[in-house]
Amino acid sequence: MHDGGPAAKIAVVYNAPRQPAAPDDADAIAEAESEVAARGVAETLAHLGYRTQVLSIDDDTAGAVRRLKRLAPDLVFNLCEAIMGDTSLEGAFCGLLELLRLPYTGAPPLALALCRDKPLTKLALAGAGIPTPRFTVVRPGEHFSGSLTYPLIVKLAREHGSASICADSVGYDATAVNRRIAYIHQHYGQDGLVEEYIEGREIKVTLLGYQDPEVLPIEELDLSALPPGVPRVVGYEVNWLESSPLYGLDRAVCPADLPPDLAERIRDIARRAYTLIGCRDYGRVDIRLKDNVPYVLEVNANPDIAPGTGITIAAQAAGLDYPALVGKVVELALGRTSAHPTS
Repeated sequence: MHDGGPAAKIAVVYNAPRQPAAPDDADAIAEAESEVAARGVAETLAHLGYRTQVLSIDDDTAGAVRRLKRLAPDLVFNLCEAIMGDTSLEGAFCGLLELLRLPYTGAPPLALALCRDKPLTKLALAGAGIPTPRFTVVRPGEHFSGSLTYPLIVKLAREHGSASICADSVGYDATAVNRRIAYIHQHYGQDGLVEEYIEGREIKVTLLGYQDPEVLPIEELDLSALPPGVPRVVGYEVNWLESSPLYGLDRAVCPADLPPDLAERIRDIARRAYTLIGCRDYGRVDIRLKDNVPYVLEVNANPDIAPGTGITIAAQAAGLDYPALVGKVVELALGRTSAHPTS
């Protein structure tokens, strides 16, 4: 195993984005961010003195395996979020790296698969005593008729981050909720996750490390610029859709203005969630505050690390500029895999 010196050979791997089905295809727009992150990471690593190679994974996975074997990198900087446009194969790619005995940054296959399955993540969190909103799953052909407390938010049960989430995702009665569930079933062909909507402060917590992770300064997304009557949600219109009047109306505040005892409670819950799911090297925990209770909405084991994203904002607040952040992730991964080659 390489000792992590400046001459280490690093392959920066990302999934090639698919062609958008339409100019406002938000899911495809989000996929394209992986290429932006790959270029930013690769340029930074080269500047730090590492030998770098950027590889895209597309439909030719066998060809990707051959390229990786020929390159024989000391480390793969893994930015791959899908294979052939299928995010369910995100963890499978890391399984492939393990079969090839290639060390890589970030979470292992199980953690990635668990994070993508929001109901399983929530069951794991609740089982560990970590607060998360109450929820139910509605399968295709079924309707919601549960006893959850309105308002409710409808999400994809098995997908990343803000995919499919918009103002219409929040429903104040059964008619609105079932209308959104029908949309999920029709357009995505998968279960709908219905959970109690937490009307409160939106908190993002970035962590670095493995078994004893470091919690970076807590970030809050200020959503007060959203128009009156629009639910305070960070959906794909806010995140990705530049043609939307809601685009970019979230403002990052880091460090968040929080009482010390509440900030410590948030750090503790974020650390427990990150460790429980099995995140490594870097990750993010999304939280909503209600009555000073931090509710974990989801854990992101493979968050966007492109320049200017939430992780880099938290790192900057901790005194880590972008090169220092990328270099630290590499050092963490090389140190972890050198000490425990199978981890």
